[in-house]
Amino acid sequence: MSKNLNRVDLIGRIANDIEIKYSASGTAVVNATIVTNYKYKDEESAEFHRCTFFSKLAEIVSQYCKKGDQVYASGRLQTRKWQDKDGHDRYSTEVICNEMIMLQSKNAPSDQPRDYVEPNGNSKPQDNFHDDLDDLPF
Repeated sequence: MSKNLNRVDLIGRIANDIEIKYSASGTAVVNATIVTNYKYKDEESAEFHRCTFFSKLAEIVSQYCKKGDQVYASGRLQTRKWQDKDGHDRYSTEVICNEMIMLQSKNAPSDQPRDYVEPNGNSKPQDNFHDDLDDLPF
């Protein structure tokens, strides 16, 4: 039996101003770039990930996220093929996000809790997150 997995998990900062657009069918779409850093010894590099959010999740991202905010985003990789104005084939790979957690605003205190956003767009406050830890049996 063949098993496949196409999953991407990112924790990084939003690198662009968020702009919501709507498709011809009325679906909300947000394209965001999430930048992640990698450090090895004295060298540091940054990767820029093109991420796309749809529907209710796109509306939430456009309403609550801004450039510089740290987020967790999860989804799948998708590569699209298109032709430029000269007829050359071009490819674009993006993360189609179906889950997002707002971790920290660039200007917020580091201990400020943020909300978890489910794939269906419902928000769950994280204010009581640590209260449940007292009930653990170890």
